Amino acid sequence: MNDKDQSSHTQYFEIAKRWWSDTKDNKGAMARIRRANKELDVIQIPEALLLVRRLGDKRHRQAAILAGVLSHVRGHEETPLMRKLGRKDLSKKEAKLSETRFKRLIQCEQNELLDPLRRIVQMNDGLANVDEMCKLVLWWDENKKTKLIFDYYAVWSQNQNSSTPNQKDATAQSDTP
Repeated sequence: MNDKDQSSHTQYFEIAKRWWSDTKDNKGAMARIRRANKELDVIQIPEALLLVRRLGDKRHRQAAILAGVLSHVRGHEETPLMRKLGRKDLSKKEAKLSETRFKRLIQCEQNELLDPLRRIVQMNDGLANVDEMCKLVLWWDENKKTKLIFDYYAVWSQNQNSSTPNQKDATAQSDTP
């Protein structure tokens, strides 16, 4: 990715964070967005349309999904969701998010992300990394799925006895928008 692409992606993150920050205390608007069942319902809510307009007409479907997901975020936290809800160690099977539900998320198409991401944010008591949600919704691709898989299965967990020399490189590559 070149510097221009990185700059435009950062701009999208800032727009989404600003919208979420400005709108999260509007309990009526956020409740209406939370009750919306699909993106078409979301974009009928004026406050959600503000995010759609700010992100631009080429991203209106993703903006609607993002508004729907962010309406469930009560607080921002830096830790990626799958690191919190997935396995704590690659060798252990216990996870707050079931493997079946996780695999369904990975199989989703971009326009199907609203319900699974909302449920996952709810499972984490309304806490999520707003930048991460923006990346997932706006640029849902194999790189994002790979990063989620690595996070869910704790591939790079601190608890692992062995680490690969390319661990940092692989994580950085899968983390780019």
